[in-house]
Amino acid sequence: MIPERKAAALFFLLLFQSALGATPTSYSVCLWNVENFGPADRFIDNKAVAGTMKPDAEIKSFTAILKQLHPDILGLCEIIQDPGDRYLKLAQSTLRSAGLDYPYTTTCRGEDSRIQNLLLSKYPIVRNDHRTSESFEAKTRDPLSGESSLQPLHLQRGIINSEIAITPDLHLRVLLVHLKSHRPMPGVSGEEKGESGEAYIRRQEALILHDTMTRLQQENPDGRLLAMGDFNDSPRSRSVTSIIGTKNAQPRFFDLWLKDWLGDWWTHFYRAEKAYERIDYMVVNEKLFHEWDGEHSFIYRQKPEDPAELNIYQPSDHRPLLATFRISSAASEKR
Repeated sequence: MIPERKAAALFFLLLFQSALGATPTSYSVCLWNVENFGPADRFIDNKAVAGTMKPDAEIKSFTAILKQLHPDILGLCEIIQDPGDRYLKLAQSTLRSAGLDYPYTTTCRGEDSRIQNLLLSKYPIVRNDHRTSESFEAKTRDPLSGESSLQPLHLQRGIINSEIAITPDLHLRVLLVHLKSHRPMPGVSGEEKGESGEAYIRRQEALILHDTMTRLQQENPDGRLLAMGDFNDSPRSRSVTSIIGTKNAQPRFFDLWLKDWLGDWWTHFYRAEKAYERIDYMVVNEKLFHEWDGEHSFIYRQKPEDPAELNIYQPSDHRPLLATFRISSAASEKR
């Protein structure tokens, strides 16, 4: 989905801007699970409606909030799939009409045929190496015979793996994921006592993500790496700790502990149980951690004086995360 000529043109424009001293001093990255952008089963006016489009009011609020945040790079989860990428294109054109132009986009698909992720950028995406075919073995039980066997399972939504040229000499590697949900997986068993099939799948996907992060860090020790997404689990869960690793691990990765202006950490509101939880994350390598601008990074929350369209409960059951990174005068360091 990257127009090569357009990417080359903007890349040379970045070179020209750099020569004129117009290099940006910072850039921002936003992550947001936008809750079924496209047709899906919904509750509207307290009634169940099958296969209906995301309401206009939700899309209007989605656009208004992102216009408020105005990120340079945007990772979206839960875009509804269709053969012509209609809803991917709708998300991009909706933002463009609001003054948020992201000329560079990329996506990938995994085993899940319903939803996918989308990465949008104002800066050129110069390389993609998405992971979609990786598999792992799971213990499954035949519902008729009751016999168990090991079967290969694949990544549910794949891993977007893209290299973005912020400046000619400063590149950012972005990994975007949406790990397995808590919906039960009948017939799939966990590896240990008490581990559900869906938790096992989520943990195996997390290990694939961690392996990808480790490999990229080893291949380019001086590079900048950001892994983000809906991890669908709590900070102390086995899947999330598998991604971040321990304090003594090498290479080391850092969870950006973002919070809103009231000091709250939650990123997801589970309406069915009226529960708040932190399941969306941004994780960086040590190089990028030292460039993180914590004062200008946060979980979005509207202010009391804001209009109704900026209410975070309107467009999604998740809140967007925004992280800002500084570009120092030494940004000429090689990527």
